[in-house]
Amino acid sequence: MQTLTRRLTALALSLSLPLTACAAADRPRPLTEAEITRLSAMRLGNRTDQVAAVFAQVRAGDSVDEVRGWVDWRQRLLYLAVDGADPRLMQMVPGLVAVRRGAVKGAPPLPAPQDRWRVHRLSPAPGQFAEAVERLGLVLLSLAADRPENPVLLRRAGAAWLRSDRVGPVEVDVFRGPAAPGRIPDTPTTVPYHVAAPTSLGTIRYWVDHGARLRRAELLSGTVVDFDRTTQARLTPVAAIRPR
Repeated sequence: MQTLTRRLTALALSLSLPLTACAAADRPRPLTEAEITRLSAMRLGNRTDQVAAVFAQVRAGDSVDEVRGWVDWRQRLLYLAVDGADPRLMQMVPGLVAVRRGAVKGAPPLPAPQDRWRVHRLSPAPGQFAEAVERLGLVLLSLAADRPENPVLLRRAGAAWLRSDRVGPVEVDVFRGPAAPGRIPDTPTTVPYHVAAPTSLGTIRYWVDHGARLRRAELLSGTVVDFDRTTQARLTPVAAIRPR
């Protein structure tokens, strides 16, 4: 597992350089039929791929948190290492967040440690979130679906083509689209919770390749997250949030 975490750390270093280059001029126009077909298939593709490594830089007050780890879209499970003023490991399922505070070096360890996790419910009022990394987590968990999205609803939500771009060597189109098509499905748990509709997260820029795979996303807050499917991991929720 050390090799896997080293690869994820190297990925984060390689992706941290272009994050400031995401502000090229947008030239919005309506989506063509081929483009809206790709955008509508993106969430289904994520669920099919199941796992992706993620890297983001999240502004937290006057500092910046470096966030790296994995999202498992089929399990709807997020496992992150947050390096910043409040270093911690974090696991997240819809409605629940488990946090293990302490120094973190690079990628989150595999398997995840089972001790010292503190759990809280995620039930924010629309538009209000406990902190920026949890907001990012809500978006990440919303990026999967078991069927293509409805193109008509995507157009009504303001989906548009913005520009052509590249993520590393991969050619992509940058689309504007909703943060999520609807509510995040609940995950069975003994702790009752309620999940705010992810549509309160607004719109997102999506960097989608010609195979309909999501390569990068940018939140309204300016947080940019990169996805890599070559660095896989088998994720298991810690006991504190595991369905019983």
